[in-house]
Amino acid sequence: MEDHRPDEAYFVQDEKKLCVNVETPFREVFYESPYMLDRSSGGRVIGLGFAGLEDASGRGVALLNRGTRGHQFDAPRGLLRQVLAWAPAHWLYAGEDFLEATQTRFTYLTGRAGYDFALAPYDSEWEVLRASWDYLLPVLWAPVKPSRGRLPLSGSFLNVGPEPVLLTALFASVHRADGREEGIYARLWNASSRQRRAVLRSGGRVRTLPCNLNLSPADEDGDRSAALSLRPWGIQTVRVEGLKAGAG
Repeated sequence: MEDHRPDEAYFVQDEKKLCVNVETPFREVFYESPYMLDRSSGGRVIGLGFAGLEDASGRGVALLNRGTRGHQFDAPRGLLRQVLAWAPAHWLYAGEDFLEATQTRFTYLTGRAGYDFALAPYDSEWEVLRASWDYLLPVLWAPVKPSRGRLPLSGSFLNVGPEPVLLTALFASVHRADGREEGIYARLWNASSRQRRAVLRSGGRVRTLPCNLNLSPADEDGDRSAALSLRPWGIQTVRVEGLKAGAG
């Protein structure tokens, strides 16, 4: 690959990039960038886990990937180009010490490489966001001997709603210190610009107690209930009581 033209920045020379192309009838791209979700009607965008092509109602298909990818969206053609690689002969950040712009073993594309991706249809921004996280951190499974469980036939170990409220962590604490109690803790994120009332359900009655960052109770006299209020974009850790894990 020839060196970039000295009168033009190398990162805008799209013809020198190796890309995967996704062509659809949609004219808007919905993407996840650092610290934000946004939409664009064309140009260059950065996608952390996905770039979705959608219609005016917010329905479309997303290109899922692992890692931070650069994209170029040609809106009139509905064409999304995801950059896989590009390598000018002399690159500012290609030096062995990342300070000198010299030719090194990092400059050219050599050998064979693999590329994984997935396509996911979606009806809402929450669906595509969750799909990208599932693709980034897939559920691991292992075969086990069948046995009877105590959970109801319909439902799950822990259900969190409404849709914009996401469960970002579920963990156990086995140490007593600084007001922290032994138990199961959940961290909830209100991924929306509106105040939400989060509801937790399990095989039995679930009670929640809001906690501070060190897992000590945020309100010693607070009521334990299955619902709690979350401010817009708010994060709250709660102690969860009443989970039914099932037994075999």
